[in-house]
Amino acid sequence: MNNSVFLGAAESAGNLTGTFTIGDLQDLSDGLAGQGLDDQAVSTLAINDINAWTHTMCTQLNELCHVTFAQNLQDYKEDNTLTATIMNTFLTQGIHITVGPLNSGTAGAMLPFANSHQILMLSPSSTNPAIATPDDYLFRTPPSDAFQGRADAAEFKQVGVQDVVILYRNDGYGAGLANSTAVNFEALGGHVEAQIPYDVTSSNFVPVLGQLSDAYTAAVGKYGATHVGLYFITFDEFGQIATQAASNYASLLKTPLPWFGVDGNGNEAPIVNSTYSSTTVQTRLVSSYPGFSGSALASHVCAYQLAQRGTLCTGYTLGTYDDLWLAALSILYCAPSTDYKAVQNGACMQQVLPSIAAGYAGATGVTILNTAGDRLYASYQFFCIVPGSAAGSAKWIVCGTWDQVSNTVVWSTKPSGIS
Repeated sequence: MNNSVFLGAAESAGNLTGTFTIGDLQDLSDGLAGQGLDDQAVSTLAINDINAWTHTMCTQLNELCHVTFAQNLQDYKEDNTLTATIMNTFLTQGIHITVGPLNSGTAGAMLPFANSHQILMLSPSSTNPAIATPDDYLFRTPPSDAFQGRADAAEFKQVGVQDVVILYRNDGYGAGLANSTAVNFEALGGHVEAQIPYDVTSSNFVPVLGQLSDAYTAAVGKYGATHVGLYFITFDEFGQIATQAASNYASLLKTPLPWFGVDGNGNEAPIVNSTYSSTTVQTRLVSSYPGFSGSALASHVCAYQLAQRGTLCTGYTLGTYDDLWLAALSILYCAPSTDYKAVQNGACMQQVLPSIAAGYAGATGVTILNTAGDRLYASYQFFCIVPGSAAGSAKWIVCGTWDQVSNTVVWSTKPSGIS
C-alpha cells in the first residue's frame, strides 16, 4: 500500500506516539448478527494489517515508530438506547471515530449526538437515502438504497415479473428500500400489488403473511403466477417468516418464481442454519447485495474470512475492513504535529475524510463519496439459497451481478424458477 494517501498520512503523523482506539459498533446478537460476526473477524484482520503497515512505514520513513491502533468493539444489538450509552463511553475515552453502526435506523438515531460531539460514524452497511445529509458526521461506504432499488427493479423486469408484492421491515431501512424499488419498478412498467409493513419488534408474522397471501392471489388472478414476484425486505427474521409461511400458507413456498430478497437477508448465515435451512431452501431466495472489486486485497480479506468464519465475502464485511483503514488514516492526517500523544480531532477528521476516501483504493474498490458522504458508485451481486450437501440443508452461493451503467443482471448460476 504505497499510494499517496498512505504516504501523506505517514508524513502528517510525524513522530507521534501512543495508541489510537477506534470505536467499532457491531451487531453480534440481533437481526444482523450474521454480518456482525463476519465483520468482527474481518476487523481483527484490519487492525493487524494497519499495525503492520505503521511498522513498515517506521522503517521506511523513521516515523510512526511508536503508533499502534486498537479497536473497542461493542455489540450494540440494534438497540438505540444501548448504542447511546456506548457512544457516551466512547466520548469519555477520547474516541471520536467509530466503524458502525450497521443499520440505518441506529445510525440516524445517533446522528444528532455524533454531530454535537464531533464523533465520526463510518458505516459499512447503512443505506437509507433519507438520512443522507451534507456536512454531517455520518459517512457511508456502501451505495445508497436508491441504487439497490434500481438493481432490484431491473432484476424483476428481466426475469419476467410484472407485479410484485413487497413485505418489509417497518423502519427507515425497510420503508426506504421498499419505496425505492417500487418507484423504479413502476418506472420500468411494472405494477406493485401491495406494500406490507411489519413491526420489527414482533416475532409473529402470521397476520402479515395472510395479507401477503391475499395480495399474491389477487396479483396471480391478473398477471398469472409466472409473472408475480414476492419481495422480502428483512434482516435475519427471514428464517422465522419462511417457517411461519410453511406452517400457515404453505402454497407460498411453491411459487413458480423464487422469492426475492435484499442485502438485509442475503448471505446471512443464521438464515441457512440447521433451524431454518429445510424451509428456507424451499424459498430459493435470491438476494441483492453491494458488490466489490476482485482485487488482490479483496482476495486477502475474503480468504481470511472464509478461514475464520466459513462464510462468503460481501461488500459489507469488506467495507468494515476499509472503514477501519479510513478511520486510521484520518486519525493520522489530523494528528497534532507538536503534541506527541495519541489524540483524536473529530472536526479535522470530518473535513479530511472525503479526500482520503477519494484517494483510497481498498477491498471494496475506490471509495469516492458524494456530497452527502455516501458512496458515489455502485455495483451489486446476487446471493442465492441452494441445497447443501446433506438432505434438507441449504447454503449461499453468488449467482449473479448487476451493472450500474447497463442496468442489467448477468446470472452466473440461474436461480431455480428463472428461465
